[in-house]
Amino acid sequence: MKVIKVAGLVLGLVLFVASARADVLTVDAGWIAFCFAGNGAPATDTGCVDQPPGVGNPIDITVPGGGADLIVTDAFLHGAAFDVYEGGNLILSTPSVTVDNVSTCGPGSGFESDPNCAYADPLYSHGSVLLSAGLHTIDIFARISGYGGGEGFVQATSVPEPTTLALLASGLGALLLRRRRRS
Repeated sequence: MKVIKVAGLVLGLVLFVASARADVLTVDAGWIAFCFAGNGAPATDTGCVDQPPGVGNPIDITVPGGGADLIVTDAFLHGAAFDVYEGGNLILSTPSVTVDNVSTCGPGSGFESDPNCAYADPLYSHGSVLLSAGLHTIDIFARISGYGGGEGFVQATSVPEPTTLALLASGLGALLLRRRRRS
């Protein structure tokens, strides 16, 4: 019995320490910066040159009932591509991009630190994956780093629950029906 208590205490301590060291990404909080040091490097919250750091591996995300889109984009100098893992399983791999083209978000354009611009620009590697409700612990790695290191952004945006969408559709249908009856 004493061995079980000690084992339970050790397991609880390990889980507490593991969860205490994870950075937290809040759903619908907007873009959060991360840094990386080169090919294969993990996301870190230190060493960013152009942006105050936000999150580093591991990253905890608590997703509400309807789910959330996890979105990752390169920023600043385009050319990086990322792999995102959950529990050791690859859940997202952003595509490789060509670095010899001029980007509308690139250096000198005035938008190099704007993650929305980078996400909309096909010359910046970006991607998204749907996360189900619950706690997710993810790790981001720079699969390719066009300039030996850099910065990117990550965000999680909530997805409306199906009942919310059904309610919205029925409300719009009722408005259209009412408008049709008046004419």
